[in-house]
Amino acid sequence: DVWGCETVVTLRDSMKVWNKAVQYWVAMVVYKRFPVKSLKIHAALFVSVIWHGYHAGYFFCIYFCPFYLMAEDIYYKLYYKDATGTKKKIIGFIMWFLRSHSESYQAAAFLLLTFDRI
Repeated sequence: DVWGCETVVTLRDSMKVWNKAVQYWVAMVVYKRFPVKSLKIHAALFVSVIWHGYHAGYFFCIYFCPFYLMAEDIYYKLYYKDATGTKKKIIGFIMWFLRSHSESYQAAAFLLLTFDRI
């Protein structure tokens, strides 16, 4: 869903629309079944890293997500969730801008792969 990936406001939503079949599998097989709630996202992302291959770039790209998601969740709840009208559009644009640029940094690590190239 290219349009969804490019237009969603949050990284969490972007992750849901990117490669839906694999995301669904990781969510159902790993995330929902993992017994420790606080480690569910880490377990799911670890499986995703292994799924892609054992390279430092994949690790840096994918393990950036929990840290960004923590900050994003705070800003979403404090500013975006209850905003309306023009304020919601402005905050949405800022969050979209930050998300799209963070994904650019993630993609750089994903493409470079090894420590010596990062």
